Parts: sequence; C-alpha cells; structure tokens
Amino acid sequence: YFDGVDLAHIPHFNAPLGLECPMVVTIHDLIYFHFKEYEPFFGARLLLWWKHQLLLSQAHSIIAVSEATKADLIDFFPSIKKKIQVIHEAGQGEMMGNIDQDESIVTRLNIHKPYFLSVGSIREHKNIHRLLEAYCMARQKYKIEAELVIVGRLDKRFAKRHKFNDWLQKDSGIRYLGEVDDNDLG
Repeated sequence: YFDGVDLAHIPHFNAPLGLECPMVVTIHDLIYFHFKEYEPFFGARLLLWWKHQLLLSQAHSIIAVSEATKADLIDFFPSIKKKIQVIHEAGQGEMMGNIDQDESIVTRLNIHKPYFLSVGSIREHKNIHRLLEAYCMARQKYKIEAELVIVGRLDKRFAKRHKFNDWLQKDSGIRYLGEVDDNDLG
C-alpha cells in the first residue's frame, strides 16, 4: 500500500521494512533498552534493537520528541546522528479547550483549586514515585494547599512495587482519577 508514495512518515518503530519510498521516522523513546522489566518476552530487546537499526538506517530523517530521546538514539545508534532532528510533541488543537469548558470539567471531576496535574501512563520509568515524594515533602515543608491530580493508566507492577494505594491514603491531597477522556483533558 506504499506504491506511488513520495514520502512516508512512520510514527512508530514498528513499521514495514524495505519501503521503496523515502521515509521520516518518529521515535518517542527507547524505553525497552533502558528497563529490562518492560521486555515483553525473552530476547525482545535484541529483536527491537535489530528492528530499530534497520529502520533508522533506511530513514532519510529521524524525529526525536525530546533532547533525551535524541541522546539515547545517538548512544544506541551513533551512525544516525546527522539524521536526527528534535521536534517536541504538542496537544491537538481541539484538545486546547476553553475556560468555560475547563471550569465545568474541574467541577464534574471534583477537583479543587489550586491543583497540580500529572498526565501520562503511571509506570516505573515515568518517575511518578519521585513526584509523589516531592509533592508530600513540599506539602509538609511549605504547607502547600494545592492538590496533586494524577491521570493515566496505572501499571500494576508499578502500583505494587511503589505501594501506590498507600500514597493515596497517606496524603489526602493526592487524587488519582484513572484514565480520563481526551476531551476532558483539554
């Protein structure tokens, strides 16, 4: 289905190999290379390295979504250094919301102002446990009244390892909302 294509944008490393057309590849992170516990099966890291090596060597240009991802790419695949550009991700236009809608969502979700908001998957490499520690320390030391509202899919391994539910019970200022619809995140 790539016949006659002038340029293909590949937004994920799991792309078809051997494309005849020029391609731009976006790499979001190299998490599987850093955290062995996220290896989906034995030998997956080697397979993923091989797949990345092939794809990145074929790419005409590579987009890294952060300076950290660019540094990782250079560490793992030094030969592609000149192909990499950092382009930060941004929310979609319709996700930017408006003030009237934001107020009703805050009320509906029972969020009290002021608040800090953390959005993303709750996994080991996201450092949520450090966020929880910092928040609790700041509340205690500086008497911060703002809630910490956490939104995202909770990884069960993370929850168990870091006793996530204990954090929620330990400090009444921490609220976990689970997964929230994109429209509500505007």
